[in-house]
Amino acid sequence: MNLEGRVGFEKVRIRGRVKLGWWLKNKIDRYRKVVVGVTAAAILFGGAYFSISHFYKEKNQAELETRLLEEKKKKQQLNSNEDVIVFVSNRDGDYEIYKMLSDGSKTTKLTDNFIADEQPYFSFDKKRIVYVSQNGSDYDLSLMNSDGTDKKTIKIPDNQFTPSFSANGKNILFETYLSGNGTWQIETYSDEEGNKTVIKNLKHRPFPRLNFNSDEFTYTTSDSPNGYKYDCRIISSNLRTNLKKTIFGNNSFVCPSVFKQLKFNLFGSKIIYFYTGTNQVRFVDKDGHEIELDYGRWPAFSPKSDKIVYSKKIDNAWKLMVYDLKSQEEKQITQGLWDDIQPDWR
Repeated sequence: MNLEGRVGFEKVRIRGRVKLGWWLKNKIDRYRKVVVGVTAAAILFGGAYFSISHFYKEKNQAELETRLLEEKKKKQQLNSNEDVIVFVSNRDGDYEIYKMLSDGSKTTKLTDNFIADEQPYFSFDKKRIVYVSQNGSDYDLSLMNSDGTDKKTIKIPDNQFTPSFSANGKNILFETYLSGNGTWQIETYSDEEGNKTVIKNLKHRPFPRLNFNSDEFTYTTSDSPNGYKYDCRIISSNLRTNLKKTIFGNNSFVCPSVFKQLKFNLFGSKIIYFYTGTNQVRFVDKDGHEIELDYGRWPAFSPKSDKIVYSKKIDNAWKLMVYDLKSQEEKQITQGLWDDIQPDWR
């Protein structure tokens, strides 16, 4: 091949390489654009997917929280609408406080310790419970929420018993035994101010109870003014005016503390109590009309005052009974070989 032919061949080969280079460059550029496009699309899609999934996750979480809140409100509303009985039981060895529905179901333990917790009493709104805790030889007032939380003990000198709430839940009426001289006092305690006020001094145990509808409270007297007969009465008094009147009783009883475990109904129109003379549950209206019921102790009215709950001894153990005042039917709502006592019903 002559020189001219060789030069021509080289030109053709170089031109071919150049074309091949441009072709490869175009292919690479096109591939790079595809890769960049795909990468960008993946990034955009991934971001969109993350945003969408995060959105739905937050939405689902919000819906879950809303549903749980609604269920909690419904449960609280259900519990507030249901009749609840708080009571004392020694089913675990010592006396602790429990609550349950009025049909005997859904029993819940509220206190759990190595001391005796007794005499529980609901606040009017059913949110708190006042009770008595025995610490050695001392008996102190204690408070807790109705679910058993936020417990606290109120330290007051001497021994306190039979607590009950005022209608607004700010004051507690109770009795104090003065061991120094063997007498009793009716006192009030302000939960907000943290102080107590002495209302009345008595020789015998008064079993005081507050009326939710007013400043009225009841107590019993068992004095012996003539030296041999006890003047046993249920007295109604007022925290503000100190005016009092006899609701029921006379001086024919020859025993102290005839009327025990007094409780008002929610309407303040009836008082139920345990009568030691015949070991019966009785109740009396504010006009002094008395009705005798079954044998038992620690009675309390239902919220509608159409039933009562009390303890009755069956097979050597105290069981909770519900008595329908209209049908006059009695129903046992707790079972077992232990004692279930001191109920309160809201």
